[in-house]
Amino acid sequence: MGQDAQTGYDDPWLCIVNHLVGLRLLQTVEWTDDGLTQRICRMHRLVQSVVKKRADGELPKFESSIVEIAKERAVFLYNTEGWIDRSNRWEFIP
Repeated sequence: MGQDAQTGYDDPWLCIVNHLVGLRLLQTVEWTDDGLTQRICRMHRLVQSVVKKRADGELPKFESSIVEIAKERAVFLYNTEGWIDRSNRWEFIP
């Protein structure tokens, strides 16, 4: 990543940055003088928190608890009559 891309090839670093900006994980704060290349990007605090928790090994516990909640809700919605209550229907698509 510390080298310029070969002639005729896309810069791999800029490809990564552009992809992350496209996913809305990074936001461009400042552009280069030509106005075509991101100079400074920032990461949302929530994304920072998730990345830090994953690096610290804390996220698997968090992820597993979210999965358990989703499973419980699925059982409630599909195996009971919870789906009849219109206030629960927002959960179907997610």
